[in-house]
Amino acid sequence: MERTVNTKFYPYSQNNSGGSFANSEKEGIAEYVVIEALNAEHANTRAEEIGLYFDGCDDGRDCSCCGDRWYKTDESDGCDVPSIYGEPLANMEKSHYRNCCFVHYLDGKFEKVEFKEKPESIGV
Repeated sequence: MERTVNTKFYPYSQNNSGGSFANSEKEGIAEYVVIEALNAEHANTRAEEIGLYFDGCDDGRDCSCCGDRWYKTDESDGCDVPSIYGEPLANMEKSHYRNCCFVHYLDGKFEKVEFKEKPESIGV
């Protein structure tokens, strides 16, 4: 008998603390990270395992005037497909601070998702 596990995808948006972003292709960290998990608590634990942290101002890693680099997710953030702010990644467009996302799946694998280029303006 095949057993299915119900999971959700939980997004993490990186705050530009201290004027820079932390990025690591090796660890799967970019401006946005989406983690598949059983619930929000599980997602936050998995996030810490890959290198996200939630206490950067308290321990001096992040700028206290800018705020913590990462914030914990909660149940209301979970989506059925990898999404940011409720928008599926396939719909995301590049911008100055938004180029890509890493999706970390429950099985431990992760993939980089490049956001699409904005369509050129028609007419002037």
